[in-house]
Amino acid sequence: MRGRTRELEFFDHLLGTFGGSPVRVLELAGEPGMGKTRLLAAFRERAERAGVLVAHGEAVGKPLMTEFAVFADALDDLLAAGGARLLSGMDPRAAVRLPEMFPVLHASGATRTQPQERRYWACQGIRALLGKLSEDAPLVLLLDDVHNAQQSSVEMILNLVRRPLAAPVLLVLTHRPRQTPVDLVSALGTAAETGAVRRIELGPLDPADSARLLPATMRPGRRRVLHRLSGGQPGLLSALAAGAHDDTAVVDDLPSPHPVAAAVGVDLQALGPEGRLFAQAAAVVGDAIDPVLVAEVAELEHDRALAGLDELIAQDLVRTRDNRLGFRDGVVRAICYRQSGGGWRIGAHARAYEALWKRGAPLADQAHHLERSGKPATERDAETLLAAVRSTGDRMPGAVSRWLRALLERHDLHRGELVTRLARATALSGRLAESLPEHQQAWRHHDELDPATLTGLAESHVRALRLLGRFDDAAEVVRTAVRHVEVPLALAEIALDSGGDVAGLLDTVAPLAQADPRAAAVHSAMLATLGRGTEAAAVADSTAEALDRLGDDVTSTCEALDWLGWANIWSGRTAHALTEFTRGLELAERHQQVHVLGRLHLGLATAHLRDGALGLAVEHAQDASALASSTGSAGVAVRTKRLCAEIRHVIASGGTAVPGSLCAVLAGLSSAVGRNDEARFWHALEDELLSRRGPADQLGLTLLALACLESVTEQKQARQLVRAAVAVLSARSHPVLLAVLHLDGAPVRAAGAAEVEDFEKAVVERLSLLSVRENQVAELVARGRTNQQIARALTLSHKTVETYLRRIFDKLEVSSRSEVAALTGTMRRIA
Repeated sequence: MRGRTRELEFFDHLLGTFGGSPVRVLELAGEPGMGKTRLLAAFRERAERAGVLVAHGEAVGKPLMTEFAVFADALDDLLAAGGARLLSGMDPRAAVRLPEMFPVLHASGATRTQPQERRYWACQGIRALLGKLSEDAPLVLLLDDVHNAQQSSVEMILNLVRRPLAAPVLLVLTHRPRQTPVDLVSALGTAAETGAVRRIELGPLDPADSARLLPATMRPGRRRVLHRLSGGQPGLLSALAAGAHDDTAVVDDLPSPHPVAAAVGVDLQALGPEGRLFAQAAAVVGDAIDPVLVAEVAELEHDRALAGLDELIAQDLVRTRDNRLGFRDGVVRAICYRQSGGGWRIGAHARAYEALWKRGAPLADQAHHLERSGKPATERDAETLLAAVRSTGDRMPGAVSRWLRALLERHDLHRGELVTRLARATALSGRLAESLPEHQQAWRHHDELDPATLTGLAESHVRALRLLGRFDDAAEVVRTAVRHVEVPLALAEIALDSGGDVAGLLDTVAPLAQADPRAAAVHSAMLATLGRGTEAAAVADSTAEALDRLGDDVTSTCEALDWLGWANIWSGRTAHALTEFTRGLELAERHQQVHVLGRLHLGLATAHLRDGALGLAVEHAQDASALASSTGSAGVAVRTKRLCAEIRHVIASGGTAVPGSLCAVLAGLSSAVGRNDEARFWHALEDELLSRRGPADQLGLTLLALACLESVTEQKQARQLVRAAVAVLSARSHPVLLAVLHLDGAPVRAAGAAEVEDFEKAVVERLSLLSVRENQVAELVARGRTNQQIARALTLSHKTVETYLRRIFDKLEVSSRSEVAALTGTMRRIA
């Protein structure tokens, strides 16, 4: 498990010292989504491998049984195997209670006790049962989510904590401290002072461990955002990754089977009608919970609304931060929102809009609800949305484009302005190609537009074409726009990006730089490309100061910071470039200026390469490549590939030390240029490096990585490195197989007869694991057939072919079709 090595090692220590350690209770405490249940499952696997008896139970909010439910859940299977013999020799007053709690036990003929004594003898009976079960082998009793346990189970846990069994029984508990009964928290704390309880507080993962939990295909910048939003909580991180469907969204929806959705669903089931209704209305209202507004949206009386709020606080679904109420996290809010009916949500958004309009709330807040309420239906609604669009400007272009579409569907007022703003918002949100027909439509309304709006339209249209790499079309728009407005700065930006006549435009841009910081940034970049570094630096420094005072013009500021970064790169001022690119990236991410994100990441990758930080250079190159693909920015894509080739050359030449794992850097580099199979290979080799800590293993795996890196240009050197790796790891090890598949077998064939024989035996052993049908599928994969072609050839369904492929990947321990093909091809050569 990522980030939980210390906890697993301590548990292994407890398993190895059963009876000799004073620890009788292991307490795993942590926030929701911190990975307690997953860690408990890992404990269970380790305990079963160690040969001890394991019982596992989970406390739920509304158990089927009314007493000792978590113990019944844990012990039921073991008791079914032991039967009535477990009751033999037990005090009859205890034995008579057990069949009531554990139906698998047959009733005893012992005399019944008085009602007031039943709970006591039930506890005694469970203690005796645990002792009996541990007679043949030590027992590990795992109880999950004990904060949900009902009172009888809590009393039994208290009994075991305060009076630990003398038998070899280890009790492992997981719980959320905020929701755990105070007497249990107190008892655990007291027992910890004596050494009988060991408390492990599960903390957040660090960024590196968070990144490894996320899909390898996810760009690094997105991983960093999700780590920050999740606070390093593994469950929340997974939920955010599953629920976010674009580059700026946090959570749109969660797949129903997701563990976090299921856990929150359990919490919601514990709520009464007022609590559930308050939760759904609060999810509609927004991140901050105003009880008065939520009551109005939920159509609840004030007292009933407050009662519902109390339920949510008791379940730790709502918390107070900085004297403000809000959901525990965005995932809880998303789940509460989804659980309400679609028709009810429309009405709730309409009520929220009306309440906010009466309050004179911020226009963006009103527009958010108005858009989702099936409106704007009236003139007032339309004016509200239009006012929100104008006041928001270029911030939140994704939301603005939705508001504009809602307006254009129902109203004709200010149509020229609305279409122009829609084209601009679509482009700024990164949908460059989609914005082009909208720009064309906006030009058809040029007679309705004032000069400032016309200028904005021309600049937006040119920007979209320039970022798409369509420089001739962009220049044509400039020439056409001259009939209406002048856009000289746009021509300069085209020249900078396309390698055009920068010198010829310098005198045109220089006067604009006096009053416009963006023009000044472009001017600085032009000077730098012409080799006038000192002048460029002076303009860049004064422009950087001016940008601090630019105010609300978000798009101009982001683009100006981008040009300033490049001006500093071309002037040889790497530290200044890093500062400006970082400022631009933070601003662009905060205000969703997706159109410029790829350029800013490319700038940071270039600056980090110049600074010798190869790991960071590769991460930002991955971001630039992914964003170039999603936005269609051909220029950024081409420049990123050139930069990656430069980084690879630096690594191969040994010009700069690579911090951390060489494999991780090379995986990122392969991903950045679209070589996904190669990236998977490097990730697999990195996993081997992380899991094999011995010096010899580390040396052998590093030699393999270097061999694969050298193989592109230096086959002789690659063969020597593989021979050295084989001497350390043996030719039959899984990492050597991975590397040889990656290198198409050439270096190993030169490694010596004994090594070749070992390698061939390993290949035969792997392929012998496949069934006849799986071998047929593997052979067709090696011939380059698609899944559909394989299905037709073997008369199978497409889904069945996918199932066979998954089995083949698992049995051969490979992750790509190319590796299957390489193994199959090696088998043919052997035969």
